[in-house]
This record gives sequence, structure tokens and C-alpha cells, in this order.
Amino acid sequence: DYYRLTIIGGSDNDNTLNIGIRDLAGWRLDGEPNNKEGGNYERIFAVNVAPVVDPAGPFTAVVGHPFSFTVSASDPDLDLAGKIRDSVTLVPTNALNGMTCTQFPTAGNPVESRCVWTPSASLAGTTVVVKFEATDAPGMKDSRPVSIKVIANSPPTIVFDPSDELEVIVGQLLTFTTTATDPDGDPVTVTQNPPSGMTCTSVAQDVLFDTNLDSAQEVQEPAVASSASGTATLRFNPVTYQFDLDVFVKGIAQSELTASHLHGAPAGLNDPNTTEIFSIGDGSLYTPVSGGLRRVISGQVFPTDPTDSAKNVLQLLGGHIYINVHTTNHAAGEIRGQLPVRSAGSVQTQCSWTPRDQDVSPPNTPTVIKFEGTDPLGAKGTGKVIITVEPNNPPVVSQCPSDPLAVVAGHQLKFTVCGSDPDRKADGTPRDTVTLQALNAPLGMKCTQAPPDGGNPVELRCDWTPTIQQVGTFVVTFQASDGGKTGTGDVTITVSPDNPPKVSVPDPTVVAGHPLAFTVTALDPEGDISTLGPVNAPPDMTCQQVPRAGGNPVESRCVWTPGLQQLGKFAITFQATDSLGVSSPGDLVRITVNPNQPPLVTFDPANRSNIVAGQSVSFTAIATDPEGDPAKVQPLNGPTGIPMGMSCAASVSEDVVFTASLSSSQEVQEPAVSSNAGGTVTVRFNPSTGLFDLDLFVKGIAQSDLVASHLHTAPAGMNGPVIFSIGDGAAYTPETGGLRMLIKGASFQVPDVDVAAKVIDLLAGHVYVKVHTTAFSAGEIRGQLPAHAAGPAQSLCSWTPTAQQGDRTYTIDFQGTDSLGASSTAPFTVKVFPFCPPELSACLQPDPGDPSGIALVVNGTIGSDNIEVIQKPDRNIIEVTFLKRRPPFLATFPDDIVGRIIVHADGLAKPPEGQRPPTNFVHIGSSDRNRVTKATMLFGGPGKDHLHVDGGDRPNVLVGGAGDDHLETGTNRLLGDLGRDVLIGGTGRDRLKASAGDNILISGYTDFDAKEAELAAIVAEWARTGQDPVAQKDYQTRVDHLLTGGGLNGLTLLNRNTVHDDGVVDVLDGFVPSSRQKDQRDWFLANVDGDGDRKKKDSVGGVGPGEVVTDINIR
Repeated sequence: DYYRLTIIGGSDNDNTLNIGIRDLAGWRLDGEPNNKEGGNYERIFAVNVAPVVDPAGPFTAVVGHPFSFTVSASDPDLDLAGKIRDSVTLVPTNALNGMTCTQFPTAGNPVESRCVWTPSASLAGTTVVVKFEATDAPGMKDSRPVSIKVIANSPPTIVFDPSDELEVIVGQLLTFTTTATDPDGDPVTVTQNPPSGMTCTSVAQDVLFDTNLDSAQEVQEPAVASSASGTATLRFNPVTYQFDLDVFVKGIAQSELTASHLHGAPAGLNDPNTTEIFSIGDGSLYTPVSGGLRRVISGQVFPTDPTDSAKNVLQLLGGHIYINVHTTNHAAGEIRGQLPVRSAGSVQTQCSWTPRDQDVSPPNTPTVIKFEGTDPLGAKGTGKVIITVEPNNPPVVSQCPSDPLAVVAGHQLKFTVCGSDPDRKADGTPRDTVTLQALNAPLGMKCTQAPPDGGNPVELRCDWTPTIQQVGTFVVTFQASDGGKTGTGDVTITVSPDNPPKVSVPDPTVVAGHPLAFTVTALDPEGDISTLGPVNAPPDMTCQQVPRAGGNPVESRCVWTPGLQQLGKFAITFQATDSLGVSSPGDLVRITVNPNQPPLVTFDPANRSNIVAGQSVSFTAIATDPEGDPAKVQPLNGPTGIPMGMSCAASVSEDVVFTASLSSSQEVQEPAVSSNAGGTVTVRFNPSTGLFDLDLFVKGIAQSDLVASHLHTAPAGMNGPVIFSIGDGAAYTPETGGLRMLIKGASFQVPDVDVAAKVIDLLAGHVYVKVHTTAFSAGEIRGQLPAHAAGPAQSLCSWTPTAQQGDRTYTIDFQGTDSLGASSTAPFTVKVFPFCPPELSACLQPDPGDPSGIALVVNGTIGSDNIEVIQKPDRNIIEVTFLKRRPPFLATFPDDIVGRIIVHADGLAKPPEGQRPPTNFVHIGSSDRNRVTKATMLFGGPGKDHLHVDGGDRPNVLVGGAGDDHLETGTNRLLGDLGRDVLIGGTGRDRLKASAGDNILISGYTDFDAKEAELAAIVAEWARTGQDPVAQKDYQTRVDHLLTGGGLNGLTLLNRNTVHDDGVVDVLDGFVPSSRQKDQRDWFLANVDGDGDRKKKDSVGGVGPGEVVTDINIR
């Protein structure tokens, strides 16, 4: 603290006061008077405070080991400017013997007293106190005791591994290890007294010291300031006491490096000795390297100190050695690096001994070996190991179990050999450890001992796969050893030759241009198959082995699309090779390649149509490919060319729809994919346009995990290339339960690839959908599209010939072509007839029931013509005569082109108003050689017509029309002696008389009386018969079809909705069959109840058993 003293003088300001002040005890003058005027005199005095010694310790030191510590002191006095005022000295007042303390800095505040001391053995177990005193410049003092506990140097400890009591058998190698460790971290020297033949070697790990060198570690006044630096590594071996040194210096020129040493002193002190511990050398001994200088020294030892040979080593381990580099600029040292404190670690002594028979221990007298460990200060630790040497009996070898051993060459054989030793300890446990080995194991045999280090008993587990060159008998000798004695045993192995794999091959057939998928299977009865594949496959055949790495069985899945010219028989040799290289002799897959067939061109209706000029005709040309390939059909210029005015639409085909499920089980990968994901796909392909729509739904896969999806080409069980990219997850739309992808109007996206071939792959079932994910980059789910045939191609044509195009036959050729270019043609013929006059005419016209057929149409007049149509087979003509015409109307027609006769008795005109319709007689006469096979149609007019058909082998339709008609059919004979006629009375009082055969008798009229095509459909179903039992329809089925539909009649029905009564009494006379004709039955449609009026009730006679009578109503 500072105190201000002011002396106030008198009032005479002109006189100067002279005041003398005596120094006060404990006070000191600091400063000059600051005001001498006014009679005042001022001085400042300061109080001096004693220095302070900082607390230190207590410390612990080990006898014989260098120990360093530091005590510090400071003086708190500051001057008026706040700066340190006093310097301090710090010294021990009772330094111990051998203790050296150095103050640093020599003058200053604060200061340190850096001490180093090696306690003597006499102080062990005591605590010494050293008093340190600090004195400031005015002489004030402070002191503090520092206590140091001195502990004795500890001797090394010795332990044994595995134990200090060991047993060994004569001839058996015994190994054990002693570990000597010094509690103080000192090196240990181990000695022992081994018996004859025992070798012991001591080893220890090197102790590594690393340090950095810089000027900050230099202990000099003034301090050294240098940018130079370096590193040093010292590697010391505690057993050999040798060390290696590696010093690197940078920032110092080689010529300026005058010396470098190892010195003995702790950090903060300099070596008090005039000579260094070890001279590293000057700059000339350093090697210039990148960035500095390097000095490497190997295999050196410390020069022993004259008074203490262990001093240097203990200084090194205690951190009391530093490296100092001296230069021309800093002779006392420019950079310094202190080596750290380290422990010497343990010393291991490894001993091995194989006792001989003479080393067997007498009873209760084992061999004792003493081990002694000594540290550098002479402290010793001891240990002993007791070894009992027992005599040895040889071990026994046996095969376990002892079954005969046999193996096929190339196949694995595993067997076990056992070994045991009879020697036992006193407690009955095995004494020896047995090892086993094969003395003459054949090439390739591997044997593994269990336990690996031996045991008693012990097993030798052997594994051998003999090669095909090792066929024969092998006697393998196995030897068991207990370390001293050995025993042997033989194992006999019989190796038989390997049989080649068996290959199963198909004999497939394929059409050229179409893919063929087939599988060849190989099975080896004795082991695995390595490879299976074709030897002479065509270049474009692809085969994939499953599994790829081989197995048993193995499949070779192949796909091949033979070219259009690769026709005939192909023999492909498939060969399987087992894991030994034994191959099958070669099995042939005989493939038959048939030529690609062109489409079949047909027409609907049939390939001929007959029309009348001015009427329209339409028909469809159809191209159907026998292999199910896409096809097209188009007209060509035929013999008469394409008629003017005829138009044909472009060829079209129906869509082909493929549906499939996606799952991980369809993936073809190794290892197999296991996933709960799934999906469905629908592909709609149009063969005409080659475009397709795709609807793909995926479930169980996150949108972010779906990395790609494609259409690939390959059959089921194989993998193939991409032919269309569907997209990644970003292209899909999230929906409830999954993701959906919709694509419209797409085509296959494969550059430089025949798209037609890919379409055929699609139709053949050789296209699949694959979805790739982050978890399964090769594909997580897959769905194979099934095989489907493309439907027929159709082209609709229409034409209305003009009058000028009449009376002529036109033939148009249509060509059908499949997607591979195969084509065929077929003609379609159109016969154009001229217009037939409605009265007094006989013309050839299109058959209304069959447009491809020709009918002879006879049109009468309103008068009484008495028409007669007679077939004259002897002249191959049909003769038409109007008997009451004068002169008679006569016309003839060739009977080979007429398929049906149609007669309109009164023509197609109406009678004049008020004129009474005449009576017409129509007679159709034919013979058994009749060429007219289709139903004859006779239409009466408004008068009293007599319609009569006699003979012939066809059904007939007789329609009475208006008036009181008489309808009668002769004895007609259809195939099978069944005549099936349809008699329609029309209006008026009609008399219908049936002949033999199944007949339909209708008392009234129908909605189809003037519709020749519908009448033809009715008779086609009614007359349905044939040699084929499937085509033959029984009576009741035909009745049902005509009542409700389902037969050849289509929608033309005979029931109460289409058949009506005229309200007058008609007479229906059925045919009563004989016993021989019991299968002939008629069907009657008549007003059987008169609608409640007996006068209008029709007369139905000749109804036999099982015949149907259908009631109709008056309309």
C-alpha cells in the first residue's frame, strides 16, 4: 500500500521549506516532492511486502531413480506504474545430499527452483523435508517446506504360463513362458538354471520415445529465439540395452550444425556434466533430405557412467534425457527436445524342452528350475517351475467307424480316423495330447484335426475327391503321435470310375420363322454336373444353363427361331460334363422345321355370290393364318379385274388380349428372388396396326424404389433383351393399393430389330414384363404373357352392279399375306344376272337362301297358266311350260347349274281391280336323278291354286297364298328316305296333304310367306340331316329350334307370334306312317280351338304318336 505524507509550512510563501525526513521502518521513499510552493511539502512512501513461496508437493521418489521437481516464488510489490518492483531469489536451505537445484531465471520475479535428485537406499521408507526460502531485494523473506516420500526400489516379479507346475511325457515337446515385470518400470535381466536340452530365450518389446525439437525448450538466458525445429525417435531394447536413433532437423544449414548430443537432465534443466551422454554428431554426419537434415543411428549402447552403470538407462526411462542441437549461431544449443517418460515393460523368457528317457523323474522328485529377474539397481525377484517327466506309451490309430470306404471318381468322400493314448494321470484323466497325420495321403486329400491342437482322443477328419485318373485302391497310413512315441494304422479306399451324366432330350417341331423353346435335362447319378449345352447349335440359337454354376439335375433352356429357309431336320448335339470333366457321349435333339404356311383365304358368304343387276352385294374376305400369325387380306386384279364400283375396306383384325400376373417366383435369377410384391398386366395388341395398349398395376413396391420396368423377349424360364421401356416409378400413378402405368398406342422400340419377329414372339408367349427396384436391380417381379393366336384378317367388300354390268360373271382374286410374307390367293366369283320380268318369265336368278347358288325362278301371270316344270335328266335340262298359253310358253335350262326351283304361280303382279283371280295349276315333276337338291318353293296367287310337287329328293315349300288352295306333295325321298316339306296354306279354305317324311303343315299364313330367304332358313333347319350324327337333329330339337331359335333358322321362328290363322276352316291331312316309317313325324300349326268359335276350327287329321300340334290364333 502507498501512503501520502504532506507537511504544511508557514504563511510566508516566498521562503522555501527545507525539511529532512528520516526513513521510517518498513517504509521506503518512492517519488519526488510534487509541490514545494505554498509552504507545503509532499512525499509518497510505500510499504514493502515479503515474497511468497508457492506450495509444492508432497512428492514421492524411488530409491536409485532420478527425481525432479520444481518450487516457485514471487514478490507481490508493484511500483506506481503497476510493474514488478523487486526481484526474488529462491534457494533450498537444507538441500539433500546429491540434490541439485537451479534457479530460473537467475534474477527475476517470479522465479523457479528446478531440482533433480536421486535418493539413496538409506532413505528408503522415510519422508524428507526440504525448506525453500525466498528473499526480495530489500531483504524480506518467506519460506515453505517441501516433503518428499522416499520408497524403496521394488524387485521384479516373475509369473509362469501356463503354470508353475507342469507335466510332460518323454519325447513330448514342453513349452512354457516366464514373464518378468518390474513394478518401477525398470528393465529386467532374467537368468535360470535349465536342465540339459532345455533352451530359454528372453525377449522384450522395444520402448519407443518420440519428441519434437524447438528453441522454446532451450534453457538459456537470454532465451533462444529460432524458427528451426525437428523431430526425434529413439527405440530402446530393455534386454540388449541397444537403441536406434532417428533425428530430423529443419531450418538449420548443414554447415552451421556444429554438434548434437544426448544430455542427461530433466525438462527445464541443463546437463551439469561437462560431457554429453552420447554424441550424435555434427552437420557432416547428417544426410540432406527433403525439407532438412536426417541422422540415423542403429544398434548403439549408452557409455556406462563411471560411478553408476544403470544411471543412463534410468535417466532415459525417467524422462531425464534430452537431445540438443548446437549451431554456429547458438553454441549452447539452438533447438532441444526432451524425451518422454516411459516404462521398460515386461521381459518374456520362452523355454522349450523335449525330455529323454533318462529325464524321467524319480517318484516324488520332480525337476525344479529357478528363474531370477534383476533390475539395473540389483533388486532381484525369483520364481521356480516344477516339471514332472513321465514315461510315454505309443498312441493307437483306428478308423471310426470301421466301415469299408468306397467312392466314385470325382465325388466327395469324407471319413474319420481316431487316435488315442493309453497313458493316464493318477486321477485317471488322459495324460498325453495326441496329434494325427496322414503319412501317404493321395493327391488332393485334405485332413483336419479336431481339436486343432490335438487331444486324447483326437480325430482326423478327411475330405477327398479323387480325380478320374485316381481310379483304383489306396492304402493310406495314418500316424498318431503323443509328442514322443508314435503309432500307425491303415485305411483302405476303393475308387471306382465315374459314369457320364444322362441327358434327356426332346424331339420338337417348329414352323420356320417362329420361336421354338425347349429344355434339355441332364442328371448325374453320382454327383454334380458342371456344364450342359449344345455342341453344334445354329448361330442364332440361345441356350441358358440353370443353375449357372451347375448342380444335379441341370437344365439347358434353349430358344431358336429358324429362318424361313432353314427347313427340314436338324440334329443338335447336347453334351453334359460333370464336375470331373466326364462328358456324356452326345445326345441329339432332333428338330423338325416345317415351312411357314400362308394364310387361308375364305369368304363370308361362300366364295361365290349371285346377284341381280341393280342389287347390292356385300361379302367379307377372310385371311386366317394356320400358325396364328398376324395377316392381311386385299383384292388383286383377277381374270376379269376388280369390277368398277366395287370397294373393299382395309384389312382389319380383332385385338389380341394378353393378361398375366407378376410375382418374384417367375424371376430367373440365382439366388432366387423372394419378395411379397406382385402385380397384374394387360396388353391389348392390334395385329393390323402393330400397336398395343398396356395396363400395368404393381403392389408392394414404393414409387421411389421402382427404378425401371420393361418388356423383354424370352420364353418362361429364360432371360432376354429389352424390347420396350415402360418407365421408372416417377412415370407411375399412385392408386389405392399400388401403382399403375397406362400406355396407349405404343410400338416395340428396338432399333435395327425385325419388329415382325418380336410380334411373333409376343404371340408365341415369349414376351414378359419385368419390374426392377433398388433392392433387386436385376428384377423383383416378373410376369410372362401367355401365348395367343392372332385372329383372322377381314376385308369387307360391297358392290352394286349396274344394268350394264349384268349377265356376266366376275372373278376377283384376294391375297392373304402373313407377317412373314407368306401369301396365298383365292377367287371370289360374282354372277350378275339380268333383271327378270315379274310376269310370264323363266329366268336364272340368285338363290335367296344361298347367294352362291342359282335358282330357276318362274313367274306366271294373273291368268290360268297351268305351269309345269319338268326335269329331264336324259337331256340334262329343266323344261318350263305354260300349258294354257297360246302359243304355249316354253323355256329350257341346263339342270347342272340350277340348285333350287321357285315358282310364283300368279307372277309378282296384283290382279286388276274387280277381276276374279283365276285358278292356277302348278306341277313340279322330277326324277330320282334330280340334280336340284335345295328346297323347291311354290307360291300360289290370289286364286284357287293347285300346287303339286311330285318326285325328287329335296324338301319343298308350298305357299298357297290367297284363295282356296290345294297343296300336295308327292312321295318325296330325302337322304335316308325322309322327305321334309313345309306346306303353308295362306288365306282361304285350304287343303294341305302331306306325303311321307317329316312335314310342317300350316293352316294359315306366316310373316315370311313372301320372304324367300327366311323360308329357305326354315326348311334348312327342318331338313337338317346328314351322315354325321352330330349334324342329325331329332324331331323335337328341330321343332324347338323353329319355335324358339338356336338352329340354322337363326331368328326366323315359327310360333304364335309369326304364324297366324285366317279365320276359315282349313283341312290338314298328315301322313300316317307305316311301322317301317315310324320315325317320320309331322308338325301341325293350326287353329285347333277356333278361338272359341267351332265354325273357325281347322280340321287336323293324320296326327300320329309323338307329333306336335301347335295352336295358332286368328289375326
